[in-house]
Amino acid sequence: MNAFQAGYSQKVSLGVAPQIANSTHPLIIQRFKQLQPDVITQIEILPSNEIGEAVFRQQIDIGLSKVPSPRELLTTVIANEPVMIVGPQPFIAEEVEKGGTVCANSSNR
Repeated sequence: MNAFQAGYSQKVSLGVAPQIANSTHPLIIQRFKQLQPDVITQIEILPSNEIGEAVFRQQIDIGLSKVPSPRELLTTVIANEPVMIVGPQPFIAEEVEKGGTVCANSSNR
């Protein structure tokens, strides 16, 4: 039985960067399926820097990327993922409000 016989009326091909595929992607797809249950998604894993070009060349319909495309395409931030600094036990990271940077200091200095 093909997808359209199973009740799907449309297909969307989605290019996804590897780091998104392992984190935010499942939540985005889950929400998309709630909003569009009759649309089947075809996922293609691509490097972030190739997703915009793939959309531009119509190789995929839309993409989830960590970097903007140099092509004139609609780009919208849809998720902000936390980024954590990880170090050995004596390592202390403190956020500095100067210019939105993070300054890492070691307690052994």
